[in-house]
Amino acid sequence: MNESRTVENRIVIPIETKVREFQGKLLCALTLAERGYRVILGDQRILMSTLEQYTPCIYVDKSFASTKRLGYTKCKTLGNRLLAWDEEGLVYFDAQTYRDLRLDANCLSMLDAAFAWGPDQAEILKGITPSGLPVIEIGHPRMDLLRPEFRGFYKTPVEKLQSKYGKMLLVNTAFPLANHFHGDMQIQQKQELYPIAQHRPDFFEKWKKVQYAGMVSFKEMIPELCRAFPEYTVVVRPHPSEKRGIWESFTSEINNAVVNADGNVVEWILASECVIHFDCTSGLEAFLLEVPAAVYRRSASPGYEQQLPNSLSYRVQTCDEVLSFVRGVLAGQKSRLLDDPERMALLRRHMVAADGELSCDRFADALDALALTRLPQKASEKIPSLNVAWRWWLKRYRRMNLKHSAYAHQKFSGLSVQEIERVTESMAEALGRFSSVAIHQIDEAVFQITGFKDDVL
Repeated sequence: MNESRTVENRIVIPIETKVREFQGKLLCALTLAERGYRVILGDQRILMSTLEQYTPCIYVDKSFASTKRLGYTKCKTLGNRLLAWDEEGLVYFDAQTYRDLRLDANCLSMLDAAFAWGPDQAEILKGITPSGLPVIEIGHPRMDLLRPEFRGFYKTPVEKLQSKYGKMLLVNTAFPLANHFHGDMQIQQKQELYPIAQHRPDFFEKWKKVQYAGMVSFKEMIPELCRAFPEYTVVVRPHPSEKRGIWESFTSEINNAVVNADGNVVEWILASECVIHFDCTSGLEAFLLEVPAAVYRRSASPGYEQQLPNSLSYRVQTCDEVLSFVRGVLAGQKSRLLDDPERMALLRRHMVAADGELSCDRFADALDALALTRLPQKASEKIPSLNVAWRWWLKRYRRMNLKHSAYAHQKFSGLSVQEIERVTESMAEALGRFSSVAIHQIDEAVFQITGFKDDVL
């Protein structure tokens, strides 16, 4: 890197939940490397704890929530530029709840730019962000992977899944409050960090009850589904924060049911005949992938329903309706919801880049246009005190993970140069790009991606 540059060209992109974020963020990193940026991609925990090594940089965070304040403060105190999008910003109950749950004014005040999924989220952000802060609609790079250009990218993993499991019906659970890996006590402590817990003290408890009722209904539905379609494998895919053992124990005596949360959900959707979900983004993903999806909810829960993925899915309320939906799919009687103009209009209000320029290219265009210059590092005497606070938090986090190391592995199971190179090769084949990138490992689960094969660290 040329240290004399006035425009910063080192970009740090952290990954928290690998199965959800890795492929989209790698696509973003490859696109930036094409433009001449030097990208650092890897485990969020390691990157934040060693951020001094990558300063100065442009740090791209994944949330605007109050839980990010300490990391944001460290990033800015070191003199770095700070950008962010919200991984959870596409699917939410309503605008007010989204503001209360996911948007923190202190965090937003530290940003150099905020990126939005589409017009609806952008409007919410502009209502709370400081005057003059750029709010740029780009969609999201992981949604690029749902577009027709990437069907070939998933061909091999889809064929492997179908070879292993045969004909599949996919059931995606989304009950992290009712079935969280850490249990009630620890998740309640985390919930207390969100401002919504102060002025709506019953919010999380009511949400948990909705999820618990949904989980009970799924436990009743899954055996019925397996009995009705014995020639199909029913794949139960838990949410990344759920206890998988609950589902593994529940399905252990059902011959044609398996529990598997490995890999990206896209390949599982494409490998399946249909998807059954509960308030899950997979309903939207299946819609874009042209795979029939049904949201299974026995009753309405005003204020506690994810409107977008549910509106893009068929709605079923009983086990019989679930079975009827699946029979209709297998008989070819379910029309493409993608052809419904009202549903497409709804999608476009929430998400740009469903077609046209890829989201990863929109992000790179925006970064070029922002031309963020390097900031001077803040007064050095302020940084040690901040690092003391960060080290305290990190030690606490690590103690938690010593006790719950399996959860850390469930969220981020590791990453290697070979895996990145394999996925990069598939992306290059799908798009006809990225043939000259260089990938180097520079720390545990941290990698540098640049635009030239002969680039050196």
